[in-house]
Amino acid sequence: MTVLFDLHTHSTYSSGGALIRHAKGSVLQNVQTAASKSIGVGISDHGPGHSFFGLNPKKYARLNSEIEAANSAAGRRLALLGVEANLMDADGRTDIDLLPVQPEIYLMGYHKGVRISTKAGRALLLPSLFAPKKSREVMTALERYPIDVLTHPGAYVPVDMRRIASAAYRLGVVLELNDKHPLSGDDIRTALAAGAHFVLSSDAHSPENVGRVNRAVGEAKRAKVPKEKIVNSGAYKFDRGLRIDRLGDWVTELTHFSTGQK
Repeated sequence: MTVLFDLHTHSTYSSGGALIRHAKGSVLQNVQTAASKSIGVGISDHGPGHSFFGLNPKKYARLNSEIEAANSAAGRRLALLGVEANLMDADGRTDIDLLPVQPEIYLMGYHKGVRISTKAGRALLLPSLFAPKKSREVMTALERYPIDVLTHPGAYVPVDMRRIASAAYRLGVVLELNDKHPLSGDDIRTALAAGAHFVLSSDAHSPENVGRVNRAVGEAKRAKVPKEKIVNSGAYKFDRGLRIDRLGDWVTELTHFSTGQK
C-alpha cells in the first residue's frame, strides 16, 4: 500500500529535559528520513500538558522555525508543524489551549502522566477496572477543538469504539491506525461500520522509524479497510468533508514531486 505521509512523529522536543529523552531524533533528521522515503511528515510532539515529556510552550516557535529550515534544506514543503495534544480533563479540555503558535495539523490522544487538576479530571486516571469506558470525554474534546486525528484510540484508556467512531465520522475526524499501538481487527471493523476514516501512522520516536507503518497496514488489510477510507493511502480523495481535507493541496505537491511532475 502506498503511504503518502506520516503525520505522527516525535522529535527531541518531546522531552522532559536531560533526564528524560522520550524521543531521540531532531526535526531535521525526521525530515531527512521522510525525504529519503519520498513522503511528507508531521512533527507532532507531545502537548505541554504532559508532566514528563510535554514540549515546552516557550520552545514551540523554535520548533516551527526548525521545521521551516528543514523544509528549506529539502527544497520543498515536506514537513508540517503538528502537535499530539493530551486529553486532560473530564470536560474534554486539552492542552491545545496552552500552545502559543497554532499548529498546521492537530492530533489528540489520551496519555498517562498528563497534568490533571480537577476532581472530575482525576477520574480519567482510575484503572479501567473501576472506571467506565471513557468515551464522552473524548467526544467532547473532538467537538471543542479542531482535532484532525484521534491517536491510538483505546490504547491507554478504554473507549466505546462504536460511539467514538460515530462521533468522529459526524465531526470529520480521522481515527489513527498506529503502528506501535494497533487497533484490534474487531475495533477496526466496528469503526469502519460506523463510517470512520483512518490514517496510518508510525508514532516514530526515532528517525529510522519515520514512515514505518507495516504493522498498521497489515491490520488494515486483515480488517478489509478500503484504501479509499485511508487518507494517506494515495486512493483517498480530499473532498469528503473531513477536517484533514484542507491538506489536499499539500498532498498534491508531495505527489507531483515524488513522480517528477512540475
